[in-house]
Amino acid sequence: MNLKNIFNVLLLFKILIILSPSSNLMSKINEGVLNLETHNLQEGPLSLEGNWLFFRNQFLDPKKLNNEKIVSKGIKIKVPGSWRKQDIQGLGRFGYGSYLLEVKGIKKEMDFALKVKDIGPSYKIFIIENNKVKLLGGLGRPGDKKEKSIPRFGTFFSDFLIKEKSFFILIHISNFYHRDGGLTNTINLGIKENLRNEFEGMKYKSFFTLGIFLIMGINHLIIFFQRREDKGSLWFSIFCFIIVVRFLSLDSYLGTLFFPPGPLAFSFNYKVRYLTFFLIFPIFWNFLKFLFDKLFHDNFLKGFWIISLSCSAIAIVTPVYIFTELTEIFQVIILLSSAYLIIQLTRASLKSVTYANICLAGIVFSVFGIVWDILIINKILPPPQIGLFIVTIFILIQSYIISKKFSQAYKTAENLNIKLEEKVQKRTKEISGLLNNLDSAIFSVKKDLKVIAPFSQYSETLFKKNIEGKSIFDFLF
Repeated sequence: MNLKNIFNVLLLFKILIILSPSSNLMSKINEGVLNLETHNLQEGPLSLEGNWLFFRNQFLDPKKLNNEKIVSKGIKIKVPGSWRKQDIQGLGRFGYGSYLLEVKGIKKEMDFALKVKDIGPSYKIFIIENNKVKLLGGLGRPGDKKEKSIPRFGTFFSDFLIKEKSFFILIHISNFYHRDGGLTNTINLGIKENLRNEFEGMKYKSFFTLGIFLIMGINHLIIFFQRREDKGSLWFSIFCFIIVVRFLSLDSYLGTLFFPPGPLAFSFNYKVRYLTFFLIFPIFWNFLKFLFDKLFHDNFLKGFWIISLSCSAIAIVTPVYIFTELTEIFQVIILLSSAYLIIQLTRASLKSVTYANICLAGIVFSVFGIVWDILIINKILPPPQIGLFIVTIFILIQSYIISKKFSQAYKTAENLNIKLEEKVQKRTKEISGLLNNLDSAIFSVKKDLKVIAPFSQYSETLFKKNIEGKSIFDFLF
């Protein structure tokens, strides 16, 4: 496949992603009520976005929701969204409260499911149906004080059976560790079988992609050890390993591997998540520096490293709620540097620099994916995020470039060996011609004192035998 065809394939992928609809339908929640009569859950899960009821600084008793006076005290709050950014009176960065949503318009008995990711960071979810309370579970442990709370981010999935025409979703939530508290991400409600298939499918795809990154990292590390001067393979290998570590931190796998659930595991996991976020880009810049040495200025690369290492140092020494404030600033830096990268690669492409075309296609594709996910994170575009898919394609493109360079280096070395052998044979014939015209016995020997070519033809006349391969003791003495 030539570069033009590769670029066309990438462009097609981009168009398909842009045109593809979100996998989740948008719900219409108003005053804390969702009416399912206007939604068909068979078409896909619902994103429970809209105005929920919120009860600040109190954990509602799920057994007392039939008390209309209690429910009437709830205030409207936008979901998804941080309560800090909505400037709720009496609630700042840290605090606790209850979210309440009534779901009605259910026509028949149904198996539902909920999928939740990265909210809280401590919460419990209750389903209340006709005064019957079911605790679905949650992540961490919500509390009214920091000492009573256990933070944990990750993905939560649970299912439940509903027999009545309506039910309540009650969420107890607290935050004493992160910069943003509340239902900061979308909650998905769907039919059990459909939502479970989607949840497990995404998990399998994620781990499959993780395996690709891991294999790529190991493969290019081996290439570096075979050819130490190929620093590009080393940086690309580190880049792949950083992605693997970042993936494990996104769903809190790292924290639970090394520590029991608690503030230490939460802090460790989040520090790793942000350290990989700050370091992955300068590492990639170093990789590109070895691909296109004259394309990027050294001062730009040094400046990027200084910024990244400074942000990393802040992430190491400060608590989670402080260093996470650097997110938007670093995102702007990434976008500006990506624009510079595209400009430089475009110039290289116009000058027909080797591999510039395919690298430019991969970078444009990746920048599109990064911008798309940033817009989703900031609630400007609806899910799903496409970063994992984009990075996989990008990794394959860069791996192709490295493999091509390694293959060309091997062919160059092979051609040089062939040319060297041809020159040696040519010189040997010339020397043999000169020796055969001499009336002297001239020959050379190896360490074991056996004769090797070339030697003068007169040697055979003098010693009356072919002396090639014979020891000097066989004909001199």
